Amino acid sequence: MSKKKSYEFFGTIGDIIELIKSLPPAPTQIFLQEWYEFVVEKNPVYYLHREFYHKITKLRARFDLGQEGKHGFEAKDHWHIYNPFTKGKIDLYFDEDGNPVKDGSDESHIIPKKNGDG
Repeated sequence: MSKKKSYEFFGTIGDIIELIKSLPPAPTQIFLQEWYEFVVEKNPVYYLHREFYHKITKLRARFDLGQEGKHGFEAKDHWHIYNPFTKGKIDLYFDEDGNPVKDGSDESHIIPKKNGDG
């Protein structure tokens, strides 16, 4: 039995890749013209992890703020793009090329380009 999706996606794999390639270094006012923020109440680490949905395709993304004093990906601002077709942890996210990747994998951490261009 496949895992039920928590939201509906409207688009193509090409749309996903285009959105991944256009991610800014951090959420901005311009970014929020195309995406809306999904706020989870009572999240104590809200300032470190922010979730967004694309207004048209409903693709879900999470921005993780890098933390001073941490190492690896925890020290860098990065994105996670949720795979709307996931069957579980084995293909929970997309890599920067739109390929399904495992939860916790290096490839699931998308470091945005400085200018937001892919």
